[in-house]
Parts: sequence; structure tokens; C-alpha cells
Amino acid sequence: MATPSSSAYGFSFNHRSRDAAERAALAQCERTTGRPGSCAVRAYFDRACGALAAGNYGEWGTGLGATADAAGKAAASQCDSHLPTQPCKTMVRVCSPQ
Repeated sequence: MATPSSSAYGFSFNHRSRDAAERAALAQCERTTGRPGSCAVRAYFDRACGALAAGNYGEWGTGLGATADAAGKAAASQCDSHLPTQPCKTMVRVCSPQ
């Protein structure tokens, strides 16, 4: 999963290598922002689930877990720890093949 400092994000899964997955996530994020080099990889997972949560003012969190729900809860909890005024929302949850 990749994010810039704004609300855009990118993600990928089911790639042959970590490098390929990270490049795909970065490319998706940068297409959204329209600014090459504006995104960074925030989480990587293999044979697990990952999630990204975001708040209203640019706060974000990532989470990993054995299930998509567990990863989503972990991401929201991390995001909420940045003291948002409203609870963070899970933006994406994906699982790689076991």
C-alpha cells in the first residue's frame, strides 16, 4: 500500500515479487495524485491481509492481520491514535493468497 501526504492511495496484490507489488502500488497512487515521486510505500504483506484507513484531515494508518476485518480494525486503530476529530474510515482491505 502506498500513500502521499494527501488522501490518495494505491495498492496492489498477487504479484510475483515484493518489488513488483510496491511498484504497482506506487504507480497507482501517483496516477491519482498526478505527481510522480509523491507517494511512499506504507505497508507490505505476504500470505496475510493489509488495510489502509484515513481520517478527515490527512491522518492515516495501516494494519496487517490474518483476516481483512482484523487488518481493517488495526488500520483504523492506528489512524485513530493520531487524534482525529471523527473516527477514521477503512479505505481498502485486501488479502494475499494463503
